[in-house]
Amino acid sequence: MKDITIEHLSKVYDEITIFQDFNATIPNGQTTFITGPSAIGKTTLCRILASLEAYEGTIEGLNDYRLSMIFQQDHLVEPLSILNNLRLVKPKDDDGFNQRLDDGLHGFGLYDDRHKSIRECSGGMARRVAILRALLVDFDLLIADEALKGMDEKTEQTVMDYLLKVCTGKTIIWVSHHPSEMHYFGKPNIIEIK
Repeated sequence: MKDITIEHLSKVYDEITIFQDFNATIPNGQTTFITGPSAIGKTTLCRILASLEAYEGTIEGLNDYRLSMIFQQDHLVEPLSILNNLRLVKPKDDDGFNQRLDDGLHGFGLYDDRHKSIRECSGGMARRVAILRALLVDFDLLIADEALKGMDEKTEQTVMDYLLKVCTGKTIIWVSHHPSEMHYFGKPNIIEIK
């Protein structure tokens, strides 16, 4: 797979310019850490890369990737259990899914609560479900938009240990306005939006 190249990207909302002639490269098989102050356009860039927003400019290499995304919002089905929310992403012919699901529930500390509805879950527990759901999809590229928001340090470490194990060799776009999260990735490629 190729690197993802963004050239001359422009995006305007209601006459407010979010990006103008923005250029960046996202290397294949590496982590790219995208940072910058709140409301600078990080989420908009995620949505553009996930083909959820129109834009002007050129993005090359993206079509080669199978994408999964961790949104800022959990987007879970509240009446359903943790288990059934996670089963929503099960492909028809994937014999290994149930083992990955079981491993993920244990890895994220959710196994004992797997039959709880999302309505019964704390905010932090629901966040872990949303992250795990994204990791259960068969992907080459993970876009994570403020994935660790609201987590305590211990839970954050547990989630990142599992996430990094699952994402070995994959392309990660990690969006955060907390530069401290960079330490999980060693020496990531860094794009700072100003």
